Amino acid sequence: MSNITITESYIKGLFVIESKQVKQNESDLITEYYSKKLFYEYEIPTEFVSSVDISTRKGCLRGVYFYKSTSVFKLIKVLQGEVYFVAVDLRKNSPTYGKNYSIVLSYQNKKQFYIPNNFAYGFLSLEDTNIININSNVYNMEDDKFAIAWNDRELKIEWPLQKAGNIIVSKQNQRSINFNDMSKII
Repeated sequence: MSNITITESYIKGLFVIESKQVKQNESDLITEYYSKKLFYEYEIPTEFVSSVDISTRKGCLRGVYFYKSTSVFKLIKVLQGEVYFVAVDLRKNSPTYGKNYSIVLSYQNKKQFYIPNNFAYGFLSLEDTNIININSNVYNMEDDKFAIAWNDRELKIEWPLQKAGNIIVSKQNQRSINFNDMSKII
């Protein structure tokens, strides 16, 4: 029996994976994060070629990133701290096109976020020290990566700005585009 629960969000193809921590003996706790069989049952691709850790501090806001011509999927978990993640459906024929789904990931809640191809994603760090682990099916694709403005009015993302405190936006995000102009790129 697996200690993993997979739930599809209201946006088709976007999954929340919850792991249950179990006691192995009097001194060990074990958390299972991946089961090839279970992921296969939910038709979640897992041909990962890259796994990176990102360290951030409170208020770090990144995204909302998308890839112009590369098919990218990601499996994300937080190893330390607490991070607010958002994914935006960019599939033009989808009934949820332009809609977003958000979730708080932390080491304590043991949740992972699976973001499929044709989605944009972003995050906001909520604790002083955060370590994010991202598994992806592609290597670093910075030349193909673009950002939609994190505060785009069309997307209506409800960022927990009060909880994050002083917001830190990267230079790349300061050069972002709005959602309506994104269709000119992809």
